[in-house]
Amino acid sequence: MIQRALSYFLIALLFFLLFPPSATAHPLALDTPGNENWDNTLGNPGLSGFVASLALNGTTLYAGGSFGAAAWNGTEWNSLGNMNGAVYALATAANGDLYAGGAFTEIGSCTECQYSAYLHEANWNSLDGVIDNMVLALAIDSSGKIYAGGDFTNHIATLNNGSWTALGDGLDSTVFSLAVDSNDNVYAGGYFAYNLAEWNGSTWQSFSEANFDGGIYALSVDDVDNLYVGGSFNNPYPYLIRYSSTWSYLDFYSDGSVSALATDHCGGLYVGGGFSTYNSSTASPAIAYWDGMSWSGLGDGLTLESGSPSVQALRYHNGTLYVGGEFDQAGNQSASNIAAWTGRDCTPLSPGVSTYTLYSDNLPVTIEITQPGNISSLRVQRHNQSHPSATTPLQTGYYWQIEALANDGTPATDFSLNLTLTTPPGMTPDDKDKLCRFSNDQWVCAASSHTTNTITLKNVTALSDWTIGDNAGPTAIQLSKFQTVQPNNGIRNVLPLLVISLILSLPALLAKRNKTG
Repeated sequence: MIQRALSYFLIALLFFLLFPPSATAHPLALDTPGNENWDNTLGNPGLSGFVASLALNGTTLYAGGSFGAAAWNGTEWNSLGNMNGAVYALATAANGDLYAGGAFTEIGSCTECQYSAYLHEANWNSLDGVIDNMVLALAIDSSGKIYAGGDFTNHIATLNNGSWTALGDGLDSTVFSLAVDSNDNVYAGGYFAYNLAEWNGSTWQSFSEANFDGGIYALSVDDVDNLYVGGSFNNPYPYLIRYSSTWSYLDFYSDGSVSALATDHCGGLYVGGGFSTYNSSTASPAIAYWDGMSWSGLGDGLTLESGSPSVQALRYHNGTLYVGGEFDQAGNQSASNIAAWTGRDCTPLSPGVSTYTLYSDNLPVTIEITQPGNISSLRVQRHNQSHPSATTPLQTGYYWQIEALANDGTPATDFSLNLTLTTPPGMTPDDKDKLCRFSNDQWVCAASSHTTNTITLKNVTALSDWTIGDNAGPTAIQLSKFQTVQPNNGIRNVLPLLVISLILSLPALLAKRNKTG
Protein backbone atom coordinates (compact mmCIF):
# COMPACT_ATOMS: atom_id res chain seq x y z
CA MET A 1 0.00 0.00 0.00
CA ILE A 2 2.83 2.34 0.79
CA GLN A 3 4.22 1.71 -2.67
CA ARG A 4 0.84 2.53 -4.21
CA ALA A 5 0.59 5.77 -2.23
CA LEU A 6 4.06 6.75 -3.30
CA SER A 7 3.22 6.01 -6.91
CA TYR A 8 0.20 8.36 -6.74
CA PHE A 9 2.43 11.10 -5.45
CA LEU A 10 5.04 10.51 -8.12
CA ILE A 11 2.37 10.56 -10.84
CA ALA A 12 1.20 13.98 -9.65
CA LEU A 13 4.76 15.28 -9.51
CA LEU A 14 5.51 13.89 -12.97
CA PHE A 15 2.39 15.58 -14.33
CA PHE A 16 3.62 18.90 -12.94
CA LEU A 17 7.07 18.45 -14.46
CA LEU A 18 5.71 17.48 -17.87
CA PHE A 19 3.03 20.20 -17.91
CA PRO A 20 4.36 23.05 -15.79
CA PRO A 21 1.91 25.88 -14.98
CA SER A 22 2.31 28.81 -17.31
CA ALA A 23 3.46 32.01 -15.65
CA THR A 24 1.13 34.92 -16.11
CA ALA A 25 2.94 37.70 -17.94
CA HIS A 26 2.39 41.17 -16.54
CA PRO A 27 3.10 44.53 -18.15
CA LEU A 28 6.73 45.47 -17.66
CA ALA A 29 7.20 47.76 -14.70
CA LEU A 30 9.16 50.94 -15.30
CA ASP A 31 11.39 51.67 -12.34
CA THR A 32 9.93 54.16 -9.90
CA PRO A 33 12.32 57.11 -9.49
CA GLY A 34 13.27 58.55 -6.11
CA ASN A 35 13.70 62.10 -4.84
CA GLU A 36 15.91 62.91 -7.83
CA ASN A 37 12.79 63.30 -9.98
CA TRP A 38 11.41 66.15 -7.89
CA ASP A 39 12.14 69.53 -9.50
CA ASN A 40 11.89 72.47 -7.11
CA THR A 41 12.53 75.14 -9.76
CA LEU A 42 8.90 76.28 -9.62
CA GLY A 43 8.88 76.27 -5.84
CA ASN A 44 12.05 78.19 -5.17
CA PRO A 45 11.05 80.81 -4.10
CA GLY A 46 7.61 79.50 -5.07
CA LEU A 47 4.30 81.08 -4.10
CA SER A 48 3.31 82.87 -0.93
CA GLY A 49 0.15 80.89 -0.14
CA PHE A 50 -1.56 77.58 -0.83
CA VAL A 51 -2.10 76.56 -4.45
CA ALA A 52 -5.67 75.41 -5.24
CA SER A 53 -5.63 75.25 -9.05
CA LEU A 54 -3.29 74.83 -12.03
CA ALA A 55 -3.70 75.37 -15.77
CA LEU A 56 -1.44 75.26 -18.83
CA ASN A 57 -1.32 77.18 -22.07
CA GLY A 58 1.55 75.93 -24.19
CA THR A 59 4.65 76.36 -22.06
CA THR A 60 3.00 78.82 -19.67
CA LEU A 61 1.90 77.42 -16.33
CA TYR A 62 -0.77 79.25 -14.32
CA ALA A 63 -1.39 78.82 -10.60
CA GLY A 64 -4.25 80.07 -8.47
CA GLY A 65 -4.70 80.08 -4.73
CA SER A 66 -4.82 82.22 -1.62
CA PHE A 67 -2.34 84.65 -3.23
CA GLY A 68 -4.58 85.24 -6.27
CA ALA A 69 -3.18 84.08 -9.63
CA ALA A 70 0.30 83.97 -11.13
CA ALA A 71 2.03 82.83 -14.32
CA TRP A 72 5.36 81.01 -14.67
CA ASN A 73 7.37 82.28 -17.63
CA GLY A 74 10.09 79.65 -17.41
CA THR A 75 12.29 81.49 -14.94
CA GLU A 76 10.02 83.28 -12.45
CA TRP A 77 6.47 83.77 -11.23
CA ASN A 78 4.61 86.93 -12.24
CA SER A 79 1.43 88.09 -10.53
CA LEU A 80 -1.64 88.43 -12.74
CA GLY A 81 -2.96 91.40 -10.78
CA ASN A 82 -4.10 92.18 -7.26
CA MET A 83 -7.12 90.18 -6.16
CA ASN A 84 -9.22 90.58 -3.04
CA GLY A 85 -9.97 86.88 -2.68
CA ALA A 86 -8.61 83.45 -3.42
CA VAL A 87 -8.62 81.79 -6.86
CA TYR A 88 -9.91 78.22 -6.60
CA ALA A 89 -10.28 77.29 -10.28
CA LEU A 90 -8.42 77.97 -13.54
CA ALA A 91 -8.94 76.83 -17.14
CA THR A 92 -7.44 77.86 -20.47
CA ALA A 93 -9.45 78.16 -23.68
CA ALA A 94 -8.22 77.20 -27.15
CA ASN A 95 -7.56 80.85 -28.00
CA GLY A 96 -5.27 81.22 -24.98
CA ASP A 97 -7.70 83.10 -22.74
CA LEU A 98 -7.39 82.22 -19.05
CA TYR A 99 -10.61 81.76 -17.05
CA ALA A 100 -10.51 82.12 -13.27
CA GLY A 101 -13.04 81.41 -10.56
CA GLY A 102 -12.90 81.92 -6.83
CA ALA A 103 -13.91 84.08 -3.90
CA PHE A 104 -12.69 87.40 -5.35
CA THR A 105 -14.87 90.37 -6.26
CA GLU A 106 -12.10 92.43 -7.90
CA ILE A 107 -9.08 91.66 -10.04
CA GLY A 108 -6.64 94.45 -10.75
CA SER A 109 -8.61 97.33 -12.27
CA CYS A 110 -11.65 95.15 -13.00
CA THR A 111 -14.04 96.04 -10.18
CA GLU A 112 -16.88 94.11 -11.85
CA CYS A 113 -14.95 90.84 -11.92
CA GLN A 114 -16.95 89.04 -9.27
CA TYR A 115 -16.28 85.34 -8.59
CA SER A 116 -15.33 84.67 -12.23
CA ALA A 117 -13.39 86.46 -14.95
CA TYR A 118 -11.21 85.86 -17.99
CA LEU A 119 -7.81 87.20 -18.93
CA HIS A 120 -7.42 88.31 -22.55
CA GLU A 121 -4.20 89.96 -23.76
CA ALA A 122 -3.15 90.94 -20.22
CA ASN A 123 -6.54 92.45 -19.35
CA TRP A 124 -9.12 90.95 -16.99
CA ASN A 125 -12.73 91.00 -18.15
CA SER A 126 -15.95 90.38 -16.23
CA LEU A 127 -18.56 87.74 -16.97
CA ASP A 128 -22.29 88.26 -16.45
CA GLY A 129 -25.00 85.82 -15.46
CA VAL A 130 -26.17 83.65 -12.62
CA ILE A 131 -22.92 83.30 -10.71
CA ASP A 132 -23.39 85.24 -7.47
CA ASN A 133 -21.00 83.45 -5.12
CA MET A 134 -17.78 81.44 -5.05
CA VAL A 135 -16.65 79.40 -8.06
CA LEU A 136 -14.76 76.28 -7.01
CA ALA A 137 -14.35 74.35 -10.28
CA LEU A 138 -14.00 75.02 -14.02
CA ALA A 139 -13.94 72.64 -17.00
CA ILE A 140 -13.90 72.97 -20.80
CA ASP A 141 -15.25 70.39 -23.27
CA SER A 142 -13.94 69.53 -26.75
CA SER A 143 -16.09 72.19 -28.40
CA GLY A 144 -14.74 74.91 -26.12
CA LYS A 145 -17.85 75.18 -23.92
CA ILE A 146 -16.95 76.27 -20.40
CA TYR A 147 -18.57 74.95 -17.23
CA ALA A 148 -18.40 76.34 -13.69
CA GLY A 149 -19.33 74.76 -10.38
CA GLY A 150 -19.43 76.21 -6.91
CA ASP A 151 -21.50 77.71 -4.14
CA PHE A 152 -23.65 80.00 -6.28
CA THR A 153 -27.32 79.76 -7.28
CA ASN A 154 -28.03 76.46 -9.08
CA HIS A 155 -24.39 75.51 -8.25
CA ILE A 156 -23.46 74.72 -11.84
CA ALA A 157 -23.51 76.86 -14.97
CA THR A 158 -22.26 77.08 -18.53
CA LEU A 159 -20.99 80.11 -20.40
CA ASN A 160 -23.04 81.28 -23.38
CA ASN A 161 -21.98 84.41 -25.28
CA GLY A 162 -20.15 85.80 -22.29
CA SER A 163 -22.92 85.14 -19.79
CA TRP A 164 -23.35 82.33 -17.28
CA THR A 165 -26.60 80.34 -17.44
CA ALA A 166 -27.73 77.45 -15.27
CA LEU A 167 -27.01 73.98 -16.65
CA GLY A 168 -30.37 72.25 -16.74
CA ASP A 169 -32.09 72.42 -13.38
CA GLY A 170 -28.75 72.74 -11.66
CA LEU A 171 -27.76 70.85 -8.52
CA ASP A 172 -29.05 71.33 -5.01
CA SER A 173 -25.79 72.17 -3.19
CA THR A 174 -22.09 72.94 -3.55
CA VAL A 175 -20.07 71.60 -6.50
CA PHE A 176 -16.36 71.15 -5.75
CA SER A 177 -15.11 69.35 -8.85
CA LEU A 178 -15.82 68.94 -12.56
CA ALA A 179 -14.55 66.65 -15.32
CA VAL A 180 -15.44 66.06 -18.99
CA ASP A 181 -15.03 62.78 -20.89
CA SER A 182 -14.31 62.22 -24.59
CA ASN A 183 -18.03 62.33 -25.42
CA ASP A 184 -18.39 65.71 -23.66
CA ASN A 185 -20.39 64.24 -20.80
CA VAL A 186 -19.89 66.48 -17.77
CA TYR A 187 -19.33 65.00 -14.30
CA ALA A 188 -19.89 67.06 -11.16
CA GLY A 189 -18.85 66.13 -7.64
CA GLY A 190 -19.45 67.84 -4.33
CA TYR A 191 -21.97 67.97 -1.49
CA PHE A 192 -25.40 67.57 -3.07
CA ALA A 193 -27.92 64.78 -3.55
CA TYR A 194 -25.82 61.59 -3.98
CA ASN A 195 -22.73 63.86 -4.35
CA LEU A 196 -21.97 62.76 -7.94
CA ALA A 197 -23.93 63.51 -11.10
CA GLU A 198 -23.51 63.34 -14.88
CA TRP A 199 -24.83 65.79 -17.48
CA ASN A 200 -25.35 63.92 -20.76
CA GLY A 201 -26.16 67.02 -22.81
CA SER A 202 -29.83 67.25 -21.87
CA THR A 203 -30.42 65.94 -18.34
CA TRP A 204 -28.67 65.29 -15.04
CA GLN A 205 -28.25 61.69 -13.94
CA SER A 206 -27.29 60.82 -10.39
CA PHE A 207 -25.15 57.92 -9.17
CA SER A 208 -27.55 56.98 -6.41
CA GLU A 209 -26.39 53.35 -6.37
CA ALA A 210 -22.94 54.40 -5.14
CA ASN A 211 -24.45 55.96 -2.01
CA PHE A 212 -21.49 58.25 -1.32
CA ASP A 213 -21.48 59.26 2.35
CA GLY A 214 -19.02 62.17 2.05
CA GLY A 215 -17.91 64.99 -0.18
CA ILE A 216 -16.32 64.53 -3.62
CA TYR A 217 -13.41 66.93 -4.11
CA ALA A 218 -11.64 65.56 -7.18
CA LEU A 219 -12.61 64.01 -10.52
CA SER A 220 -10.47 62.86 -13.44
CA VAL A 221 -11.17 60.98 -16.68
CA ASP A 222 -8.46 58.91 -18.36
CA ASP A 223 -7.80 58.17 -22.05
CA VAL A 224 -10.41 55.39 -22.17
CA ASP A 225 -13.06 57.32 -20.19
CA ASN A 226 -12.62 55.64 -16.84
CA LEU A 227 -13.86 58.09 -14.20
CA TYR A 228 -11.79 58.45 -11.02
CA VAL A 229 -13.50 59.91 -7.97
CA GLY A 230 -11.74 61.20 -4.85
CA GLY A 231 -12.98 62.83 -1.67
CA SER A 232 -13.79 62.39 2.02
CA PHE A 233 -16.30 59.54 1.62
CA ASN A 234 -16.00 56.08 3.16
CA ASN A 235 -18.80 54.44 1.22
CA PRO A 236 -18.85 52.64 -1.19
CA TYR A 237 -15.07 52.57 -0.66
CA PRO A 238 -12.88 55.00 1.28
CA TYR A 239 -11.55 58.14 -0.40
CA LEU A 240 -10.90 56.83 -3.94
CA ILE A 241 -12.92 54.83 -6.46
CA ARG A 242 -13.08 54.21 -10.21
CA TYR A 243 -16.16 53.97 -12.40
CA SER A 244 -16.24 52.15 -15.75
CA SER A 245 -19.81 50.91 -16.14
CA THR A 246 -19.30 49.39 -12.68
CA TRP A 247 -17.54 50.59 -9.53
CA SER A 248 -14.14 49.23 -8.59
CA TYR A 249 -11.73 49.89 -5.73
CA LEU A 250 -8.03 50.50 -6.37
CA ASP A 251 -6.80 49.12 -3.03
CA PHE A 252 -5.92 52.59 -1.81
CA TYR A 253 -5.97 52.85 1.97
CA SER A 254 -5.11 56.26 3.40
CA ASP A 255 -5.54 58.14 6.65
CA GLY A 256 -7.00 61.23 4.97
CA SER A 257 -9.13 62.44 2.11
CA VAL A 258 -8.25 62.81 -1.59
CA SER A 259 -8.48 66.32 -3.03
CA ALA A 260 -6.64 66.14 -6.38
CA LEU A 261 -6.35 63.62 -9.22
CA ALA A 262 -4.52 63.49 -12.55
CA THR A 263 -4.21 60.69 -15.10
CA ASP A 264 -1.29 60.10 -17.46
CA HIS A 265 -1.24 58.30 -20.83
CA CYS A 266 0.09 55.06 -19.33
CA GLY A 267 -3.07 53.99 -17.55
CA GLY A 268 -1.64 55.55 -14.41
CA LEU A 269 -3.20 57.80 -11.79
CA TYR A 270 -1.61 60.45 -9.56
CA VAL A 271 -3.42 61.02 -6.26
CA GLY A 272 -2.97 63.97 -3.92
CA GLY A 273 -4.67 64.98 -0.71
CA GLY A 274 -4.38 65.51 3.01
CA PHE A 275 -3.20 62.02 3.90
CA SER A 276 0.08 61.36 5.68
CA THR A 277 0.10 57.61 5.01
CA TYR A 278 -1.34 55.32 2.36
CA ASN A 279 -1.40 51.52 2.29
CA SER A 280 0.45 51.54 5.65
CA SER A 281 3.36 53.44 4.08
CA THR A 282 4.70 56.71 5.46
CA ALA A 283 7.22 57.14 2.65
CA SER A 284 5.30 59.62 0.48
CA PRO A 285 2.94 61.91 2.41
CA ALA A 286 0.19 63.71 0.48
CA ILE A 287 0.90 62.12 -2.92
CA ALA A 288 1.01 58.67 -4.55
CA TYR A 289 1.04 57.01 -7.98
CA TRP A 290 -0.89 54.01 -9.29
CA ASP A 291 0.63 52.48 -12.44
CA GLY A 292 -2.42 50.36 -13.25
CA MET A 293 -1.21 47.44 -11.13
CA SER A 294 0.36 48.71 -7.93
CA TRP A 295 0.97 51.81 -5.80
CA SER A 296 4.22 53.66 -5.28
CA GLY A 297 5.32 56.91 -3.68
CA LEU A 298 6.92 59.89 -5.34
CA GLY A 299 10.23 59.85 -3.56
CA ASP A 300 9.75 61.06 0.01
CA GLY A 301 6.59 62.90 -0.94
CA LEU A 302 5.79 66.31 0.52
CA THR A 303 6.36 67.82 3.94
CA LEU A 304 5.31 70.94 5.82
CA GLU A 305 7.40 72.03 8.77
CA SER A 306 4.57 73.79 10.57
CA GLY A 307 1.86 71.17 10.00
CA SER A 308 0.53 68.50 7.69
CA PRO A 309 1.21 68.89 3.96
CA SER A 310 -1.62 68.76 1.45
CA VAL A 311 -2.01 68.56 -2.31
CA GLN A 312 -4.93 70.48 -3.78
CA ALA A 313 -4.06 70.66 -7.48
CA LEU A 314 -2.43 68.30 -9.99
CA ARG A 315 -1.77 68.80 -13.70
CA TYR A 316 -0.02 66.29 -15.97
CA HIS A 317 1.54 67.31 -19.28
CA ASN A 318 4.37 65.99 -21.47
CA GLY A 319 5.62 63.51 -18.90
CA THR A 320 5.65 66.10 -16.11
CA LEU A 321 3.29 66.31 -13.16
CA TYR A 322 2.77 69.77 -11.70
CA VAL A 323 1.85 69.69 -8.02
CA GLY A 324 0.24 72.50 -6.02
CA GLY A 325 -0.94 72.69 -2.45
CA GLU A 326 0.45 73.59 0.94
CA PHE A 327 3.96 72.29 1.60
CA ASP A 328 7.50 73.56 1.99
CA GLN A 329 9.50 70.57 0.79
CA ALA A 330 9.19 68.19 -2.16
CA GLY A 331 11.29 65.08 -1.75
CA ASN A 332 14.49 66.36 -0.15
CA GLN A 333 14.31 69.83 -1.69
CA SER A 334 12.80 73.10 -0.51
CA ALA A 335 9.70 74.00 -2.50
CA SER A 336 7.14 76.59 -1.47
CA ASN A 337 3.64 75.25 -2.30
CA ILE A 338 4.45 74.17 -5.85
CA ALA A 339 6.81 71.68 -7.49
CA ALA A 340 7.13 69.39 -10.51
CA TRP A 341 7.68 65.65 -10.76
CA THR A 342 9.30 64.13 -13.85
CA GLY A 343 6.93 61.34 -14.77
CA ARG A 344 6.43 58.95 -17.63
CA ASP A 345 4.75 58.99 -21.02
CA CYS A 346 3.17 56.24 -23.11
CA THR A 347 1.38 55.80 -26.41
CA PRO A 348 -0.37 52.95 -28.21
CA LEU A 349 0.53 52.33 -31.85
CA SER A 350 -2.00 53.68 -34.33
CA PRO A 351 -2.68 52.35 -37.84
CA GLY A 352 -0.78 54.29 -40.46
CA VAL A 353 1.41 56.10 -37.92
CA SER A 354 5.13 55.32 -37.84
CA THR A 355 6.69 58.17 -35.84
CA TYR A 356 5.99 58.74 -32.16
CA THR A 357 7.31 61.41 -29.82
CA LEU A 358 7.07 60.73 -26.12
CA TYR A 359 7.95 63.19 -23.38
CA SER A 360 9.39 63.21 -19.93
CA ASP A 361 10.05 66.55 -18.25
CA ASN A 362 9.11 68.10 -21.61
CA LEU A 363 12.16 66.47 -23.25
CA PRO A 364 11.24 64.42 -26.32
CA VAL A 365 12.26 60.89 -27.24
CA THR A 366 11.38 60.18 -30.88
CA ILE A 367 10.81 56.65 -32.14
CA GLU A 368 10.34 56.06 -35.86
CA ILE A 369 9.13 52.52 -36.49
CA THR A 370 10.34 51.03 -39.77
CA GLN A 371 9.20 47.48 -39.02
CA PRO A 372 6.55 47.16 -36.28
CA GLY A 373 6.91 43.46 -35.51
CA ASN A 374 4.45 42.86 -32.68
CA ILE A 375 4.84 46.23 -30.95
CA SER A 376 1.57 47.35 -29.40
CA SER A 377 2.67 50.29 -27.24
CA LEU A 378 5.66 52.39 -26.24
CA ARG A 379 6.62 53.76 -22.82
CA VAL A 380 9.26 56.20 -21.60
CA GLN A 381 10.48 57.08 -18.10
CA ARG A 382 13.20 59.63 -17.46
CA HIS A 383 15.45 59.36 -14.40
CA ASN A 384 17.20 62.50 -13.19
CA GLN A 385 20.32 60.79 -11.93
CA SER A 386 23.37 59.07 -13.34
CA HIS A 387 22.79 55.46 -14.27
CA PRO A 388 24.07 53.06 -11.59
CA SER A 389 26.42 51.43 -14.14
CA ALA A 390 28.06 54.69 -15.18
CA THR A 391 31.60 55.24 -13.90
CA THR A 392 32.50 58.62 -12.42
CA PRO A 393 33.92 60.19 -15.62
CA LEU A 394 30.79 59.13 -17.52
CA GLN A 395 28.12 60.32 -15.10
CA THR A 396 25.92 63.04 -16.54
CA GLY A 397 22.79 62.96 -14.37
CA TYR A 398 20.26 61.56 -16.86
CA TYR A 399 19.01 58.28 -18.22
CA TRP A 400 15.83 57.02 -19.85
CA GLN A 401 13.96 53.76 -19.75
CA ILE A 402 12.23 52.93 -23.04
CA GLU A 403 9.92 49.96 -23.48
CA ALA A 404 8.28 48.48 -26.55
CA LEU A 405 5.51 46.12 -25.51
CA ALA A 406 3.40 43.50 -27.25
CA ASN A 407 -0.33 43.13 -26.60
CA ASP A 408 0.22 40.80 -23.67
CA GLY A 409 2.65 43.14 -21.94
CA THR A 410 5.78 41.15 -22.83
CA PRO A 411 8.76 42.69 -24.70
CA ALA A 412 8.01 43.24 -28.37
CA THR A 413 9.99 41.30 -30.99
CA ASP A 414 10.84 41.40 -34.70
CA PHE A 415 10.81 45.19 -34.87
CA SER A 416 13.14 47.76 -36.35
CA LEU A 417 13.13 51.43 -35.45
CA ASN A 418 15.10 54.65 -35.55
CA LEU A 419 15.74 56.05 -32.06
CA THR A 420 16.37 59.75 -31.45
CA LEU A 421 17.40 61.02 -28.02
CA THR A 422 17.67 64.63 -26.93
CA THR A 423 21.04 65.39 -25.39
CA PRO A 424 21.16 66.82 -21.87
CA PRO A 425 21.80 70.52 -21.29
CA GLY A 426 25.39 71.54 -21.90
CA MET A 427 26.17 68.74 -24.36
CA THR A 428 26.73 69.59 -28.02
CA PRO A 429 26.81 66.48 -30.23
CA ASP A 430 29.65 65.99 -32.69
CA ASP A 431 30.94 63.25 -35.00
CA LYS A 432 32.42 61.32 -32.07
CA ASP A 433 29.07 60.96 -30.35
CA LYS A 434 27.09 57.82 -31.05
CA LEU A 435 24.35 55.68 -29.60
CA CYS A 436 25.82 52.86 -27.56
CA ARG A 437 24.27 49.63 -26.40
CA PHE A 438 25.31 47.69 -23.31
CA SER A 439 25.66 44.05 -24.35
CA ASN A 440 27.59 41.14 -22.79
CA ASP A 441 29.04 43.39 -20.09
CA GLN A 442 30.50 45.89 -22.54
CA TRP A 443 29.48 48.98 -24.42
CA VAL A 444 29.04 48.62 -28.18
CA CYS A 445 28.76 51.94 -29.98
CA ALA A 446 27.19 52.27 -33.42
CA ALA A 447 27.53 55.11 -35.89
CA SER A 448 24.86 57.77 -35.46
CA SER A 449 23.72 61.00 -37.01
CA HIS A 450 23.26 64.18 -35.02
CA THR A 451 21.75 67.66 -35.02
CA THR A 452 22.52 70.52 -32.66
CA ASN A 453 20.84 68.74 -29.71
CA THR A 454 19.81 65.24 -30.79
CA ILE A 455 21.45 61.97 -31.82
CA THR A 456 19.73 59.31 -33.95
CA LEU A 457 20.54 55.66 -34.51
CA LYS A 458 18.75 53.86 -37.33
CA ASN A 459 17.67 50.23 -37.59
CA VAL A 460 17.56 49.50 -33.88
CA THR A 461 16.36 45.91 -33.44
CA ALA A 462 16.77 45.47 -29.68
CA LEU A 463 15.94 47.80 -26.82
CA SER A 464 18.24 47.11 -23.91
CA ASP A 465 20.81 49.55 -22.47
CA TRP A 466 21.23 52.55 -24.76
CA THR A 467 23.18 55.72 -24.19
CA ILE A 468 24.62 58.65 -26.04
CA GLY A 469 28.38 58.24 -26.04
CA ASP A 470 31.58 58.19 -28.02
CA ASN A 471 33.99 55.47 -29.08
CA ALA A 472 35.20 55.12 -25.51
CA GLY A 473 31.81 54.48 -23.98
CA PRO A 474 28.68 56.18 -22.65
CA THR A 475 28.74 59.83 -21.71
CA ALA A 476 25.14 60.90 -21.37
CA ILE A 477 21.95 58.90 -21.40
CA GLN A 478 21.41 55.33 -20.29
CA LEU A 479 18.36 53.21 -21.04
CA SER A 480 17.48 50.39 -18.70
CA LYS A 481 17.23 46.72 -19.69
CA PHE A 482 13.89 45.00 -20.04
CA GLN A 483 12.77 42.15 -17.90
CA THR A 484 9.41 40.49 -17.77
CA VAL A 485 7.83 40.53 -14.33
CA GLN A 486 6.43 37.07 -13.74
CA PRO A 487 5.07 35.79 -10.44
CA ASN A 488 6.34 32.51 -9.07
CA ASN A 489 3.19 30.52 -9.59
CA GLY A 490 4.92 27.12 -9.57
CA ILE A 491 4.40 26.31 -5.89
CA ARG A 492 0.93 27.83 -5.84
CA ASN A 493 -0.23 25.87 -8.87
CA VAL A 494 1.32 22.54 -7.87
CA LEU A 495 -0.38 22.55 -4.47
CA PRO A 496 -3.75 21.30 -5.82
CA LEU A 497 -1.97 18.38 -7.47
CA LEU A 498 -0.16 17.53 -4.25
CA VAL A 499 -3.40 17.70 -2.31
CA ILE A 500 -5.09 15.37 -4.83
CA SER A 501 -2.23 12.90 -4.58
CA LEU A 502 -2.44 12.91 -0.80
CA ILE A 503 -6.19 12.35 -0.91
CA LEU A 504 -5.72 9.44 -3.27
CA SER A 505 -2.98 8.06 -1.06
CA LEU A 506 -4.84 8.44 2.20
CA PRO A 507 -6.95 5.21 2.00
CA ALA A 508 -3.86 3.16 1.25
CA LEU A 509 -1.96 4.72 4.10
CA LEU A 510 -4.84 4.15 6.54
CA ALA A 511 -5.25 0.56 5.40
CA LYS A 512 -1.54 -0.06 5.92
CA ARG A 513 -1.71 1.53 9.37
CA ASN A 514 -4.70 -0.64 10.39
CA LYS A 515 -2.99 -3.77 9.11
CA THR A 516 0.19 -3.10 11.00
CA GLY A 517 -1.73 -1.91 14.07
